Amino acid sequence: MSPDKTRVRKSTLRHYPVLFGIALFAIWPQVCVAADAPAVYAMCRNCHNYPGSIGPRSAPDLSESTYTLDQFRNQLMNGSKWPGKPPKKQKYRWKEMPPQIGLAEKQIVELYGYIVKSR
Repeated sequence: MSPDKTRVRKSTLRHYPVLFGIALFAIWPQVCVAADAPAVYAMCRNCHNYPGSIGPRSAPDLSESTYTLDQFRNQLMNGSKWPGKPPKKQKYRWKEMPPQIGLAEKQIVELYGYIVKSR
């Protein structure tokens, strides 16, 4: 084996702990937030991801939501279209949320409490 190849391998191995640390740092907030999430949040996570987490999402970060409980309930029950809805976030204007039917009032309050706690 040539000296150049040996040097490259040693150099690469030295960086593994750093890369592992960066990867762990990137996913740790999601792991912590996921442990707190109510079971019903699984359906929200598909588009919104976990509140305040780093990562891809196709809908607004719910930790940035300023909705009241009534507005949140309207959004869940009616989807993106309901009277008196505040202006849409510019980034997600093209995508509309469908109504989330079948949620009990207790689940809605639990979801809202979880989101408010994550702000």
